[in-house]
Amino acid sequence: MLIVPSTKGSCFENITDDEIESMMNELNHRPRKTLNFKTPHAVFFAELLQEVV
Repeated sequence: MLIVPSTKGSCFENITDDEIESMMNELNHRPRKTLNFKTPHAVFFAELLQEVV
């Protein structure tokens, strides 16, 4: 999982939007055993396409 080096009581105000976007992208494109080694991104958009069609 994502590990952000920080100490208890750290202030996250200095994390940029780009850094947050990068973390989200990394997490959403990492295969998960619980999703049969698919990524959350792939599963979400496959489900979304099923609803549209």
